[in-house]
Amino acid sequence: MDLRDAILQASAVKTKEMEVPEWGVTISIKETTMEKARQAREASEVDGEVDADKLTLEMFLLCVVKPGTLDPIFTRDDFEALRNMGFCGMDKVVTEIMKINGQGEPELKAAVKN
Repeated sequence: MDLRDAILQASAVKTKEMEVPEWGVTISIKETTMEKARQAREASEVDGEVDADKLTLEMFLLCVVKPGTLDPIFTRDDFEALRNMGFCGMDKVVTEIMKINGQGEPELKAAVKN
C-alpha cells in the first residue's frame, strides 16, 4: 500500500467516553470531519461573523453521541433547550469536544475571528 492509500484508509473517527457528573450520565464524544466542521462554522455565522455560542452548540450537536455508537443523542430541535443548559456541564463536554477535534481555546478564538 502506498502512502496516499494508507492515509486515506486511516480515516477512522476517534471517540471517547466521558462521565458528566453534573448530568449523572456517561456520554461519548466523537471527532468530526473537515466537511462537518465547515458546515458547523457556516451555520454559526451571523452577519458574516462566526458566533462563538452558536459554533459551540453546532459542535455539540455533531459530536455528542450514544456510547458505543456514532449515533447523535441530540438533534437540531434540541438547539434552544441546549442553549439553556447549565454552563458547567456544557463547558466540560465542549472542552473535550474541542480537544478530540484538535482544537483548543486559541483555535476556537481564531475560528470566531475568521
